[in-house]
This record gives sequence, structure tokens and C-alpha cells, in this order.
Amino acid sequence: VWCLVFWAPLLYAPSVVEAGDLAELLGQTVARVQVLHAGVATDDQGILDLIETRTGQPLSLREVRESVTHLFTRGAYADVQVTALKTDGGIFLRYDLVPLGATGGVEIRGEFGLQRDELLGPLRRRFGRVVRPDQVPSAVTLLEEVYLAAGRFSARITPDTDGGRLVFDIDQGPVARIGHVDVRGVEEGDPERVLERLGVAEGAVYDPRQLEARLAEYEAEIRERRYYEARFRHNVSPSPDGRTVDLVLDIQTGSPVEIQVDGDLTNAPLDELVPVAREGSIDEDLLEDSSLRVEMYLRGLGYRDARVTHRRIVQAGLLSVVFAVDRGSEYRVGNVTITGQETVSVDDLAVRFGVFSGAPLVATDVDAGVLAIRSWYAERGHRDVQVVPRLAERYDEADDAGLGVVSVDVTVEIAEGSETTIGSVGFSGNGAFTASALAALVDAQIGVPYFAPRLAADRERLRAHYLNEGYETVQVDVVERFEDNGTTVNVMFQLIEGMQVVVDHVLVVGTNQVSPSTVRSEMTLHPGDPLGLDEVAETRRRLTALGLFRRIDIRELSH
Repeated sequence: VWCLVFWAPLLYAPSVVEAGDLAELLGQTVARVQVLHAGVATDDQGILDLIETRTGQPLSLREVRESVTHLFTRGAYADVQVTALKTDGGIFLRYDLVPLGATGGVEIRGEFGLQRDELLGPLRRRFGRVVRPDQVPSAVTLLEEVYLAAGRFSARITPDTDGGRLVFDIDQGPVARIGHVDVRGVEEGDPERVLERLGVAEGAVYDPRQLEARLAEYEAEIRERRYYEARFRHNVSPSPDGRTVDLVLDIQTGSPVEIQVDGDLTNAPLDELVPVAREGSIDEDLLEDSSLRVEMYLRGLGYRDARVTHRRIVQAGLLSVVFAVDRGSEYRVGNVTITGQETVSVDDLAVRFGVFSGAPLVATDVDAGVLAIRSWYAERGHRDVQVVPRLAERYDEADDAGLGVVSVDVTVEIAEGSETTIGSVGFSGNGAFTASALAALVDAQIGVPYFAPRLAADRERLRAHYLNEGYETVQVDVVERFEDNGTTVNVMFQLIEGMQVVVDHVLVVGTNQVSPSTVRSEMTLHPGDPLGLDEVAETRRRLTALGLFRRIDIRELSH
């Protein structure tokens, strides 16, 4: 029996569990269980549902530990203290819940300049709601990095504790201003134009994020003019007091790029085959891919020996990328012949082959046609079928340019082999479901053609059935035993079911701003139901569709 915990935290961080020593009282009957929240007894059912300890049952340390674990999953408590007292009627067990501070345990104050979420957001993502004492130096470093990224080089950050909360006292310091500006990579006379375009001037406030955005916009404009190697960057050197920065603008435009074709690519969609304009790049990997793309385009037209290379040429400040195209001869399909078939008509096979006389000869089309014939035979039980294409070339015409067109006759030779059918279907190791119930789930039946992928699909169908009935560790294997003549196969599905997991009860935690009843109304998992794979997925889908939770975690806790 398992306990299913739905955990949908808006904010969460793990904490350390501390519990009293209960060893001397273990095994004695629990007479009463009380839960104190911030020192006040609570009847909040959402909290009480997390307690595994039950009145009238022997005191179990395991149940106490599980209860503490459940409580901490709410992400709302700094500590959980457990006290057990022996009374005349039995054991009185009390859980004292120490809540986190109202702000989630972390606060900032002072002249911090930035938006609160710009500072608290990174802290939450790195540490969660609580920053442990040993994590405070790392938290300070993280905040310093935030200020450096914002152009604040003299921020002072001091951690302090206030009423159990961690508080960062922040003084952002003076705003940095631009001192000396050095523009590199542009011709004489152009620096002023660059500074005007970027809105940069000595004495202006240094805002790195705004400057990077303007550099990116400027770079995109230049790339649209075919300067695909343009790279615009900046670096700064702050003064010791952080009040000024020396700024270096590195403006590398490169040369304008022109795409040329040396060879015949008439009517080819060059912009699609060589997408340097769309990508705004002449990266070598992109050019290599473009060469291969042009080759595949030509081979699809019947130029099976096509070869395409590229090279870069720089002349008079212009970078030319030249694609050298050697189409080679054009190959076309001549006669198509299919031989060796016995149980299937030639017309049916020709349709599946899909290669017809007069079409461009494309090697991948021939391979795909052979695979289609082989697969069709295999589905009909011919597991040893052989399908071999034979090509014979002959010159019999010329194209418009007077170049020879090679006509290729295609012969498909088939050796069908014997047909294999299923002789028997059995199940072993099944205890939860009868053989007839399992047989209704599979396609394998006596007398149908043997097809290995179909049996694999049957195996996965059986496994999914068991998973949806709560058998999480089920194993399903298919054992095939072929008779000597190879025309009959006996199929046995061997199962190791494992234990069934049943939902004992459902806990909803971490939903401080959403009612647990709202969550439960969308869940398809209920106490007493098998823990089914599809039900878990459907529950997750429904809860995600609500759009209320940052994260949804469905956990199983064993009893």
C-alpha cells in the first residue's frame, strides 16, 4: 500500500528535520495526537492529513518520520518538533510546527536600487525559500553578481538576522558613468557615427543591459546588409571606486558576402539550399551543410554522381563564397521488372516499389522501394524474404545540352521463402489476470501470420495494462519457439507481475494559495484505486491545465 503525495509548490526549500528521542515509548498505544501550528492547536485538515500516526495504534518511529517528511514537503516550516508523553490512557504525541517567516525567510532592505524580484528571484531559484547559514556567503556572491551585471561596481551587501529571518542590508553605491571610450574595428572618422548610433557618450550613465541590446540591434542591421561575419561586443574597466568605467566598443563588421555558383544550378531554389541570408551567417558548418544540400537536390533530379564543393575568395573588400557544382551525367529509370514473386501480383508489388520508368533514378527511392516490399512480405509472415535490386546501365539519349542521359533498367529479384504462422499463444506467470483476459489485449492469434514487430507491440500493450493496474515493476518477455520446418511458431508471453501498488490516501501539499479541494477535484486518483500510469499522467495533465502551479510533483511514499 502506498501513499500518494501531490506536491505543487509555488516556493519550496528543504530543511533539516529534528525529532525527539521516542525509542523508549515505541510500540505503546497512541491515545492522542495533537498538532500545534506556531504554538496554537490546529484543526486544519490539510495539515492533519499529513500525519501518519493514528490513535489506537502502536507508536511507530517510521510513521513519525514519514509524518515529519510529509510536513516538510509543504515548504512552510522552518522546523518540526515531535514530543511523546506517557499518560494513563497511552501515549500523547504532539507535533510542533515552526513556520517560516511571512516573507519566506529572506528579505532585503536599504538603498538597493533594483526591483525586488531582480534580487529575490535569483535567490529563490538558487536556494529556494530558505538560505541556510552555510549558504549565506554564496548568496552574497550571487547578489554581487546581479549588481555587476547591472553596472553597479561598488554595491555593499551585508547579511543579518532579524527575528529568525535572513536580511540582506544593501547599499547599491553610486551609479557608474562612462569615462574614456575606445572604439575599435572601424575606419577613421566612423567612431563618431557608431557612438551616435549606440547613444554612447562620455559622462553618460553606464547601463550594460541597455548597451548590449543596442549593440545587438546594430549588429542585426549590419548583417541584413550581407555583413554576415559582423560581431559587436563591449568591455569595461571600472575605476577603483566604481564611479566610472572605461568603455571599449569592439565593432567588427567583416566584409560583405556574395554567394556565387560555378556550374549549372538553373532554376534551383538557391536561397533555400544555401540559407546564409536567412541564418545571417557563413559559419563553416552551415556552408558544409549547404554543399551537401545542393548535392542531395541534384541527386533527387537524377544526377547521382553530383559533387559540390565551396571556397572563400576575398577581393577588393568583398567576400565571395563560391559553390563549384559538377552535376555529372543524368540517370533515368528505364525498364522496371519484378521477378520471383509467387503469392503476390506484380502490379501490387510495383505500386509498393514506387519506382517507375522515365523517372529520375534516385538511389534512396530504390532503397525505400526495396524496404517497402520486404516489409510488406514480412507482415504476411515471410520472415526470410529476400529482395535484391539489380541495375543495368545503357546510353540511349541526350539532354538539351547534348550531354548523355544514362538509362538504367531496374530489376527486383524476390525470393519469398516460406510463410510462418502462429501455432499457439500462451501466458505464464500471470496471477492477477486470466489468460483469456490477457489474450483479449493482444493481436497474436492462432493461424495469423508471424510478424515480430506485432509481437513487440503486444508485449508493450500487456506491460501498459499492468502498469495501469498498479504493477510498477512488471516484466513481460516474448518467447518464440519455431518448429523444425519454420512454418509455425509457438508464442509464450512470460510475465513477472511484481507487487500491485494501491493508493492508500492522497495528500495535497504546497498549495498555500490554492484550496486542496480544487486540486482533488481535478485528480483521477483516489484511495483504493490502483496507482495507474495513465491515471497519473491524466492527473498531471489536468492540474497543469489549471495554470496555477510553478511545478507539479507526484510522489509515492511507501507504508
